[in-house]
Amino acid sequence: MSRPGLILCVALSLALIAGCGAAKQELSPQAVAARASADPSTSDAPTPTATPTRAPHRHVQRAAATPTPATPSSPSTTPPPSSPAPTTTTPPQPKPTPTRSRTMPPPVHHTQAPQPTSASLLPDRMADTRGAGQIVTVPNAGSGTDAILRAYQKSGGHWSQVFGPFAVKIGAGGFSHSVSEQTVASPIGFFGLTQAFGNDAEPGTKLPYHHVAYGDVWVDQSASPNYNTLQTGDADGSKGTGEKLWQVIPEYNYGAVIDYNRAPITAGAGSAFFVHVTDGKPTAGCVSMPVDRLLPLLRWLDPALHPRIAMGPETDVLGM
Repeated sequence: MSRPGLILCVALSLALIAGCGAAKQELSPQAVAARASADPSTSDAPTPTATPTRAPHRHVQRAAATPTPATPSSPSTTPPPSSPAPTTTTPPQPKPTPTRSRTMPPPVHHTQAPQPTSASLLPDRMADTRGAGQIVTVPNAGSGTDAILRAYQKSGGHWSQVFGPFAVKIGAGGFSHSVSEQTVASPIGFFGLTQAFGNDAEPGTKLPYHHVAYGDVWVDQSASPNYNTLQTGDADGSKGTGEKLWQVIPEYNYGAVIDYNRAPITAGAGSAFFVHVTDGKPTAGCVSMPVDRLLPLLRWLDPALHPRIAMGPETDVLGM
């Protein structure tokens, strides 16, 4: 190559190099924007001063919103949504047949004593109830100082038991057809119950009630014209000697008079027979029981129903 040609080639090369450098420094705005969108790090905007970093979980949320894959960061503290657990469909189970042990206690079969029918009650088997609508029975097996009390009432032509059975005390000599002031036996028979009395206030009985006071005496002096009667104001015995009712406590706190030897009265045939509160011992001829048994009995007795008491061994009671 000639010398002028060589100089021309060198000059063109230098011009080409200078043009490339200028092109590199003077890109058009569109080129700058395109380059910035392709690589943010090449932006010509001034680099801002570093600001405090937001909480990590906020960065995680922003990264998740950017569709372009980014450099893996530390695992998020928010667990990814778990896949729903597969639903296991349990086939319907047949309902078990109820058993007694689960649904109800097994039936309890109580063995109960048969309730007496009207025909088996003692008043129905007595020979003559003498028009009574209430009957108290006090039978025993024929000996001893204990008896069993039951009480019956008649309604609509039929007897029903309303009290008892419960144990009572009778005379220390048991039951007897022959009693007097010299014996301690209870009389056998079917007697009225027409009067009540007691040292305590009237308990609510329908029977005529005598509230005992000082000087009240039940005369047991067979020679006295007042034999086997209640005399008031007789503390000195001028009306006849006998039981000083106000002094007999607790036995005479409540009582009912047994109408033995009262109409007519036979002197010396026995007196002062009562149903009264027990002291736990055999009596001198009366019938005694706990006060909590006696009070309901007194309240039940109704003179309009002509109450009577049947006393003695059961064989004797059935013949009354």
